[in-house]
Amino acid sequence: RGTKWAKLGIYSTLFFNLGLLITFKYDVFIVDNVNAIFGTSFTSPGYGLPIGISFYTFQTISYVVDVYRGDVKAQRHFPRFLMFVSLFHQLVAGPIVRYEHIANEIDTRKEKLNDFSKGVTRFCIGLFKKVVIANIAAEMVAKYMDADIGGLSTGGAWFG
Repeated sequence: RGTKWAKLGIYSTLFFNLGLLITFKYDVFIVDNVNAIFGTSFTSPGYGLPIGISFYTFQTISYVVDVYRGDVKAQRHFPRFLMFVSLFHQLVAGPIVRYEHIANEIDTRKEKLNDFSKGVTRFCIGLFKKVVIANIAAEMVAKYMDADIGGLSTGGAWFG
């Protein structure tokens, strides 16, 4: 902390992460404004927005800041770092969790083949429920939700 290499590391990480975020989220906005201000006719690359880019960006930045401040030691095991960044339960519900709050859990975690097998099974069951049950139910419900309310039968109105 405080050395020129540490400062270079944190500034370059911030620049890279925020640069990616700005590029993906605001490319159309920036190009449109540059064209309006300077009378140019640049076209926006129109990148598709990666799912969760803001979350991943801020999660990574929080880790780098924790390491820079000396709150935690840098994680030397890259898969464990990736586990922190993509920790699923907070990915869908938030909030951004600081690395220092869960570093011990990640470092002391013991991976077992049996646990991995249970996880794959659980994932497959959930995927089946989503693809087979939820998608079919959505098609049935969409028929009523998209319909004109005045044209629905009483049963259809109750169902929809």
